[in-house]
Amino acid sequence: MNSKIIKLDFESRWKILTIKGFCDIDHSLIKSIEVYYNQKFIDTLSFGIRFQNKLIGYKGDLLLEDIVGEFDPYLVEVKYIFLQNNSIITDKFVENKTQKTKIGFYDKLFRLYKVVKYRYIINKIFPKRAGVENSIMLFIHNLEYKERIQKLRCFELLDKALKEYGWKLIIVHHSSNILDTDIETIEFNNFSLNIFYKIRNIKIINKFSKELNLSVDFLDSLNKSFDKNYLYSMSFDRVYEEFFKTKFLIDRYAPKIVLNWHEWSSLQYMSKIYCESLNIENFNVHEGAIYDTLEVDKVGELAESWIFEDIKEFNKRPLELKDIEISKKLIKKIKNNNFNRKGQQKKGLIKKLLSPYKNKKIIFFAGVNDSQTGMLPTSYGKSHVHSPVFIDTYDALKYLSKLAHKNDWYILFKPHPNVPVRNSKVVNDRVILVNNANVIECIEETDISVTLLSTLSYDMMIYDKPTVLLGRNLMSSSGSAYEVENLYNVETTILSAFNKEGFDIKQKKYLEHFARLLKYYYFPYSEEAVEYCYRDFSDLARYLIKNVYKG
Repeated sequence: MNSKIIKLDFESRWKILTIKGFCDIDHSLIKSIEVYYNQKFIDTLSFGIRFQNKLIGYKGDLLLEDIVGEFDPYLVEVKYIFLQNNSIITDKFVENKTQKTKIGFYDKLFRLYKVVKYRYIINKIFPKRAGVENSIMLFIHNLEYKERIQKLRCFELLDKALKEYGWKLIIVHHSSNILDTDIETIEFNNFSLNIFYKIRNIKIINKFSKELNLSVDFLDSLNKSFDKNYLYSMSFDRVYEEFFKTKFLIDRYAPKIVLNWHEWSSLQYMSKIYCESLNIENFNVHEGAIYDTLEVDKVGELAESWIFEDIKEFNKRPLELKDIEISKKLIKKIKNNNFNRKGQQKKGLIKKLLSPYKNKKIIFFAGVNDSQTGMLPTSYGKSHVHSPVFIDTYDALKYLSKLAHKNDWYILFKPHPNVPVRNSKVVNDRVILVNNANVIECIEETDISVTLLSTLSYDMMIYDKPTVLLGRNLMSSSGSAYEVENLYNVETTILSAFNKEGFDIKQKKYLEHFARLLKYYYFPYSEEAVEYCYRDFSDLARYLIKNVYKG
């Protein structure tokens, strides 16, 4: 029987890895495999093997025994490459007309893939780094949206600064496309782990069962906030899959430090607890409450920050006249340019919308992303730290509505921009709902501003609006806001804000609090922010590296 040599292209969805196999179909013989990474040729594996496990021959530097050598420890499949999804393999490469022959060839090729992939592919895509380099691994969500480009640029500046000290940054992300950056990146959804790897590491599930179940609650709560029709079991499956991936990446790359973009995502929470079990330093990072700043906190975010370990001490940290002047200059810049962390609509809508309520007292109530601010799920042991009184945004809005009916107030309610309205029942004749609106205009066109713990509270004070905190954030206990202590003083606290009781003192306290955050807490988010952040990206790199050696 005459043999026919054909070329097989197994290409990943994002064109990261390409395997080209040259096969003698009629004799079931694989002659060679070429491996490409990011469309760059790596090497050719030249050997012959019959699928009855009989070695025919090989040539080149790679022995079959070497490939099989790491069969057990790292059983990893790469999605969209081999036969995980037959739809990516077209009929063109098989000229035999019978279905039986086609299936037989699939089976044979699958056997080869099990042999070849384990060492060669793993070492090319996920090379062992333990003891090889000093690296920091960042776990972050999708970075390809337009408004998140600045986030990526921030970490490029950090990576550049780290390299000056012989360190580097590795980004693990959920983006569906290759990022336009020189930083080494790993697309979290572009690989999956073989069942044998999970079986080998099954004991660790028992060790972290409590934390993993809480991660499931985090994800389930987030899905519900988006009205996603996810079963709890689906959240469970995803969390356990992501935990194995997180463990694999941290074990494989052995970073000295791990950065987690915000604290209450299921993935970042799993990363944190696994790092703690290995004594790997880990930090929570996020955009700061002040425009163009970066929060890097070893303890936690918002009311869990290191600031609250001794808030009285932080509030006494010394300030000089120049510190106040720098803060005034930045506040003026923010105010004059209407700067905000989120992109804003044009002004005009809110003024028109509120025109029928000219002679009424109006509260601007800013919603928060409850599932990513430590308030939900309530099974999270520290949810009460962030919101001692109310369960979530809609629980607070329902209570405010009752007070509005009683006192003849109106409430302009704007949900968090990343979360859709999930409880329309709370919208009544006292609640004016806006989704796509300029948040600065919302602040300007109302009498007072109220929020559970939104960082918009900083903008509220910048625009000289009395601000009521129903929950806790970094501003809490600074003397800047009207703070609610329990359910019974919500009404009196809001009335005090309407009457501007002691507001001049609160404005002074806010300026001091603003200055302390710039001087002692925040790092720059961009090169422009270095002007008023006291520290630059080299200082951030040094701060992270020094924490490793502090232990």
